[in-house]
Amino acid sequence: MKKMVILLVMILFLITGCGTMKEERKMISYEEVNGIIENYENLEHVYIIDVREEDEYEEGHLINSYNIPLSRLEDINNENISKDAKIIIYCRSGNRSKTAQDRLNNMGYTNVYDMGGITNWPYDIV
Repeated sequence: MKKMVILLVMILFLITGCGTMKEERKMISYEEVNGIIENYENLEHVYIIDVREEDEYEEGHLINSYNIPLSRLEDINNENISKDAKIIIYCRSGNRSKTAQDRLNNMGYTNVYDMGGITNWPYDIV
């Protein structure tokens, strides 16, 4: 009986422990993104997405980035971006990019990186 209780407790622990595990957050540094931007013409299947609103994007953004506001993130499905393409997300401060990363992961995108906010971006913007 004691062995049965221990076994049941272990099974419950495995079930509940595995069920609450979250995917590890993939972060990417400014330096890494700048390297990608500098070599962008030679890269395939890399998308840099600014999830700020259009007026924020027009004030300044990373070169070669796409603007898909967080409020319309589902529109990414219209862009023919592969679910396993490398996607780099950024916003102003890092809050929206974190939310966008979670949403994209839930939509089935498997290679999404959060750069955080453009506020502290040390390189040129357009």
